[in-house]
Amino acid sequence: MGSIDLENHFFKRDAHWLLNIYDSAETHADNKAKEVELIMTKNKKFEQSGLLTEEKEKLLEDFVHYKFHFKHLTLHSLFISAYSLLENHLQTIAKQLELYSIDRPKIKEINKYKSELDKIRKYLNIIHDIQTAKCDNTSWQLILKFQKIRNLIVHNGSTLNDTSKEICIRFLKKYETNFSQDYTFNISDRNFLADFCKVTSAYSDSIVTDIYKIGHFNW
Repeated sequence: MGSIDLENHFFKRDAHWLLNIYDSAETHADNKAKEVELIMTKNKKFEQSGLLTEEKEKLLEDFVHYKFHFKHLTLHSLFISAYSLLENHLQTIAKQLELYSIDRPKIKEINKYKSELDKIRKYLNIIHDIQTAKCDNTSWQLILKFQKIRNLIVHNGSTLNDTSKEICIRFLKKYETNFSQDYTFNISDRNFLADFCKVTSAYSDSIVTDIYKIGHFNW
């Protein structure tokens, strides 16, 4: 197995691990919510009227946290990690190609028009003729939709903006997503993360296949 194959293998393995982490976190959240709810049900203090005691307040906070917030906070964080994983992975592949192509333009010479990820895509397509890295590739177009959501989470506090509101709402309606009146969104659907990992893994496989088709790189 060559270096590029190993890189692809580790990328897909790490993406799978992120999904496993979410599964464990989801199970933990469900168990904790049931545990706290059971304590509240058995605790006679919760049946009594009156002021909210410190003990009752702590239990209620724990219940709300695990029942309504833990999953989407975990999923958003893991999605950001998965996006960074893709970015670093494609950059690693591009740098390997750069080492074998000393007579060709460097990555740094490519104009960063939209994002660092798009810059790497352009380098792979324009400099090395990787067909999968064309801008109209179906997998890439789907990745761009996920990228919009990632940017809103990272740069806009998980809040939709006017420029991409309609597109993002249509995209997120496929997943279990809670929208507030101020257009803040919380995604708590495992399929969202699974679909991102699936499309990026497939995209990576196609990139690697195209690199081998070039023929003049000894991996």
